[in-house]
Amino acid sequence: MSMQNVIDRALAGTLPKHEAERALQMIAQTGAVLPLESLGVLSAAVTPDMLTNALTNLVTAKIQEIWYDYPDDWKKWTSQGRSDYLDQQTIEIVESVGMADELKKSGGEFNVKSIPDATPASYDIYGYGNLFEANLRALKSDRIGYFDDIATRYTRSMWSRFMETVYVDNLQDNPTVYDSNSLFDDTNHGNDFDDGEVGKALNYANMLSCLELADVMEDAQGEPVGAEKWWIVSGHRNWEPAQQIYNNQWRPGSANRDHNAVRSRIAGTILNRKLNYDWYLIADKKELPGLEICFFQGKQEPRVEAERSDTRVGYQFTNPGNQRWRVDMWLGTVWKSYYAAIRGSANDKP
Repeated sequence: MSMQNVIDRALAGTLPKHEAERALQMIAQTGAVLPLESLGVLSAAVTPDMLTNALTNLVTAKIQEIWYDYPDDWKKWTSQGRSDYLDQQTIEIVESVGMADELKKSGGEFNVKSIPDATPASYDIYGYGNLFEANLRALKSDRIGYFDDIATRYTRSMWSRFMETVYVDNLQDNPTVYDSNSLFDDTNHGNDFDDGEVGKALNYANMLSCLELADVMEDAQGEPVGAEKWWIVSGHRNWEPAQQIYNNQWRPGSANRDHNAVRSRIAGTILNRKLNYDWYLIADKKELPGLEICFFQGKQEPRVEAERSDTRVGYQFTNPGNQRWRVDMWLGTVWKSYYAAIRGSANDKP
């Protein structure tokens, strides 16, 4: 009987354990060369969990490889935290203690500085993900290719949801922040250049106006809080004017080749397709803390876990030959300062 026939029977679940053991012994004794996936099928006929574990490792490695191929621009304007608990988190926000007191000229005594009451900001650690299923008996060919493809599809799916969390839920949707007002609130925060949500063009004049909003911001202690450097965060619809403002040494749209003064205030450009026509200024996080993304156990990539098969109530018991995997990710988000964000335009075409 040919080795391929043995492998086909193992894949179909009809190969007795003793025949699989004999085939593996023959390969070891003769030094025969066998593809890795075929060897995995034979090993699984002796110890079924070996195939599941091998495939789980394969999918995990592939997902992590693809995940870190995606751009990490989101890290430039957000900070990353860690949570070891899957529940609601609360942080205390002290925006400012004002200007430091000048020491008394006689005796150099220190004045007692009263710390303002902190504002609690709460957020939930939540997850997203899916189960995916494979019929191991049906995958008689291209088995490894199938799992490569499914890893690629699921990674893209998880990345899309992650980008939705970062750019839509926390920017485009104008979320409520720790002072019970919307992030972009022209009355209470003074950081919304498009309060009427009519759409404002990403151009030099409007960028200058947004920086003027930043430069007049004051906290509750009357201290200026606007940052010097800001990121342009925009949808791809505005990629060309964003690049012009950041890269052109001359003022875009000026026939007189005036100097592009705004350029010195821009840290860089970040584009994301979820934002369409939106554009924002986000403060350099070294100057002003903005959005924090808190990852469960510090894991910044999706996790893959095979469903257990050692139970009579499990899915595999009622669906022999099938295996399911869970792909999930857990995180929470919180704005630590609304001064760190200015909306240039809502999601409307100007």
